[in-house]
Amino acid sequence: MPTDIARIETDRAERFLKQFCDHARAMGVRAEREQSQGVVAFPDGRCTLTAEATALLVQIEATDDQALRRIRDIVTRDFQRFGGRTPLAVAWSHRPRSRWVAPVVAVGVLIAIAVHAGLAGAALRRGWTVPLLVAVLAAVAVKLVALLVVRRKTGHFGHHRPTAHG
Repeated sequence: MPTDIARIETDRAERFLKQFCDHARAMGVRAEREQSQGVVAFPDGRCTLTAEATALLVQIEATDDQALRRIRDIVTRDFQRFGGRTPLAVAWSHRPRSRWVAPVVAVGVLIAIAVHAGLAGAALRRGWTVPLLVAVLAAVAVKLVALLVVRRKTGHFGHHRPTAHG
């Protein structure tokens, strides 16, 4: 999922977060806000906002690059307008999808499964019980679920290299 992030320097971050969420709701877009956090759910992506003391952090995740550009343009235009006489500077950084991360993770998962299967086979040859085999398989399942949770929460498996976007 392509992702862009921005840091908008302002001492009124919570005010702008509330204004953006209220504006989105008025436009018929689902928006939720709790104190210094907000999420606006576009049909093809979402915008997550976090108000800090000196800045508003904005992260956009979209289904594809075209949707990302469209949402980024909407967000930029709105915040520039919300700033009034003192325009808010919105500078985007892009988190590109890495083409090699998924294959590397897949190979890592296959190696982990092979190692665990080998350990389970050795345990069975030595006369260990079936419950031990179930425990080994359960450990594999827990690791896979943990990996998927990390992927879902962060949107990626590895580090990103920011690049400037206008």
